[in-house]
Amino acid sequence: MLDKLLSGELDLVQLWQPVIHPGVTMEKLFHEEFYLVGAPSFAKQLKKTGAADFNKLPWVCYDHSLLFIKDYYQIVFNQEFTGEPVLMVKDLWSIEAAVVGGVGVTILPSYFCEKYLKNNKLVQLHKPKKLPRYYFYLAWKDGALRSYKINKVRELLLAAAHKMSL
Repeated sequence: MLDKLLSGELDLVQLWQPVIHPGVTMEKLFHEEFYLVGAPSFAKQLKKTGAADFNKLPWVCYDHSLLFIKDYYQIVFNQEFTGEPVLMVKDLWSIEAAVVGGVGVTILPSYFCEKYLKNNKLVQLHKPKKLPRYYFYLAWKDGALRSYKINKVRELLLAAAHKMSL
């Protein structure tokens, strides 16, 4: 995306990590937090067994990279994830559906599972003091905001991101 911005193919780009590059300005757009979630039956199971070893739970994940899961374990538990996935699906909506259906547990962005948490189809199985947080950045070439249209799109993106974080 940065290459396309620098070549002039794009006017604004959203990046997952800050990039320091001459001629590029960047600002935080929004952040997302990640939750360890499962169906309510898993919360009951954990309460009954008192099990603190989440590695033993059946995990639903995106692929072998264990997207979100490895980072959550490293940040929250300061250890490697050693659990075994029971299902791999390369689609977050399918992962969410499997977890809501009771297949296993997973790590999802908070905004992604919010509606299921509100209606108790999912529960947050672990509530650490500090949740893993990832920031998204909006970047543009220096001088690009002199264009009314580009600046207006930037303002709309920032306003939408602000509403998401409320």
